[in-house]
Amino acid sequence: GAHAVAPAASSLQPNVLASPRQPSSEDVPPAPGDTVVTYSRFVKSLHMFGFPAGFEQLLFSSLAGGRHHLDIADLHWLEGEQKRQRRKEEAKKKVFQAQARHNRIKQDGLERLHAFKEFLKRKCGSYIRAWRTLLSPGPEGSMVLQKQQFMKVCAQMGWCRSVSLLWNELDRDNSGNITMDDLDFRSAEALARLHHLIVTTFGSASAAVHAMGGGSTGRIKQADFETTLQEHGFSKSTAKLLFRGLVKEPRKDGKQFLSEDDLIFLERWKPDAWLFAPADEDAKEALKAKLLRKFHSFLSAWRKLLDRD
Repeated sequence: GAHAVAPAASSLQPNVLASPRQPSSEDVPPAPGDTVVTYSRFVKSLHMFGFPAGFEQLLFSSLAGGRHHLDIADLHWLEGEQKRQRRKEEAKKKVFQAQARHNRIKQDGLERLHAFKEFLKRKCGSYIRAWRTLLSPGPEGSMVLQKQQFMKVCAQMGWCRSVSLLWNELDRDNSGNITMDDLDFRSAEALARLHHLIVTTFGSASAAVHAMGGGSTGRIKQADFETTLQEHGFSKSTAKLLFRGLVKEPRKDGKQFLSEDDLIFLERWKPDAWLFAPADEDAKEALKAKLLRKFHSFLSAWRKLLDRD
């Protein structure tokens, strides 16, 4: 680059390159007292400062502008170029430092989130139960948490480690609130599907309890709950996950039941439709084709559109 010539530019002081010299046949004779640099002296000076060979003629002709010698004015622009290069390098350094800080914060946030989820799992055994009993307890518990509520709950249950950093990781869209899917997508998806089943198939939580074998006692056995859900397309593991999460106080004897009180909140909840909508393979392929047309590769689409952070 041009900055590689900079050492030679500062050397065009009289005691290195610019000492008076005798005119040669290759030079236009300088006026008396001028300090100029001939091509031969230019080449020797470049080599002395370790400049790689092969570009001498190109450099000299570019700097001289058709003349057969250089003077100090021909190289003044190199000082400005050096400053520009330094500013450019400093700007790059700041960008790299900012990116490194962002990456560190992001990694710290992910680690805090992982630790928080492990804390909830140890305490409650299930993310659904943690949400229902710790994060948003009570029969009127909301499926949406505001930041102030979240901070208060964390303090109450003894979690005081980088709560703001944890919130930022949960509230990735900066909406000011979090929902179940921000904590654990699989649990949120399972709950949303159960909500859809209760509302559209059974009509109410009370009717669901009757349909699942709790008509006379008002209590649903685990086996009946899981069987009913599997009959409606839920996997066995998802049915178990839901039962474990909806039982607020697990019993040591294993004789656990669900009641209408455990399901009534699902009537009020209005989850986003995409959480329980059936998969649309045609739409998926159409979206993939559109992404390829616009970005030419899925990696480019992911980085430029889907996950720009």
